[in-house]
Amino acid sequence: MAEYFPHDYGARNDPKLAKLQMDMGYEGVGMYWSLVEYIYEVGGYLDEEHITSTAFALNMDCLKLGKIVKDFKLFERDGEKIFSKSILKRLKERKSISNKRKAAISNRWKNERKIKDTNVLQMKYNCNTIKVNKSKVNKRKENNTKEVNDIPQAVAQTSAPCSGGLSGVVKDEEKVAPVENSPSTSAVSAVASVSVPTGTLDVAVKEKKAPVTPQAEILERWRELYEQKTGQPCKLDKHHYVIVAGLLKKFDAGAVMMKIVLLANLCESCGAWFTKNGWADFTVEHLSRHWNSICITKTEEERKSAHFLAELERRKKEREHSNAVLDA
Repeated sequence: MAEYFPHDYGARNDPKLAKLQMDMGYEGVGMYWSLVEYIYEVGGYLDEEHITSTAFALNMDCLKLGKIVKDFKLFERDGEKIFSKSILKRLKERKSISNKRKAAISNRWKNERKIKDTNVLQMKYNCNTIKVNKSKVNKRKENNTKEVNDIPQAVAQTSAPCSGGLSGVVKDEEKVAPVENSPSTSAVSAVASVSVPTGTLDVAVKEKKAPVTPQAEILERWRELYEQKTGQPCKLDKHHYVIVAGLLKKFDAGAVMMKIVLLANLCESCGAWFTKNGWADFTVEHLSRHWNSICITKTEEERKSAHFLAELERRKKEREHSNAVLDA
C-alpha cells in the first residue's frame, strides 16, 4: 500500500519556504519536499552525518542540500539529528490511529470468535437434547394398553364369516382362542382392528413435481431443435446448465432464445466463420463464446442495395456542395 503524509496546500505562503524559493528557485522547493518525504520514510529523524549519502540517494547536489537544511530554518537540529516538529507530530498521530484500528480489528475478531463458539455449543446442545412431552408419552401408553386389551375382540371379529360368502365357514368350536399379549400379535391385531372408511383406498396421492427452471426449459428447446434438424441425439450435461444460467443472469430468456435461433440459422447456412462446420458448431459453448458475433446478417442483395443507396446519397451531397461553390 502506498504511504502518504498530509501536505498543507498553503505551504508556499510560509515565509521560510518563500525565502528558499527566492534564493534557489523551484529547484530548492523540490529538493525540500524530497527531503521531507525521505525523513518521513526513515521515521522522522535524519543523522547529520548522513547528509552526503542522503544527497546521493536523492540524486541531489550535496552542498545545495546542506544549505537547505542549515540556512533557512526549515528543520530542527540538535547536533546529531535533523528533524521537523510537524513531521514528528503527524507521525505520532498516524501511529495512534493505526493502533486504534488494530485494536478495533482485534476486538471484532475476538467477538466473532466468541459468537461462533457460542453458536457451535448451542448447536451441539440442541442436537444432543431431546425434548420430551410427558403428556404425549402418557397418552401413547394409554393407547397401547387399550390396543392390547382389545386383541381378543379383534381376533374374534377377523375369524367371523365374510358377507361375500366363502366355501369354508368357521365353526364355533374352531374359533380362535384369545392370544397372549406378545409384540407380534399386538401389532397384527392393531392393524386388523383399524377400520378403513369406504372409498379411501381409491384416492390417488398426487406427487409434487419439481418446478422447471428457465435454463432447463431453454436447454430442452435446444435439444428438440438439434434433434429435429440433425436426427442425432443431443448430449447436454451440468456444464451446459451452468453456462445457460450465466447467460440468463446477464440477459433475459427472450434474448437467449433469439440468439439460439440465430445461431441455428447460421449453422444451417454456414453463414459465419464460427459456423463453417454446420450443425457441429451448434453448441452451448459457441453460443456463449460468440454471443456478440451472433446477429442478423444481410443477404448479398440487401448489402448491394444498401451500398447503392449510400453511393446515391454521397453523390447528392457532392452535387449540392459543387452548386454552392458555383453560386458563391
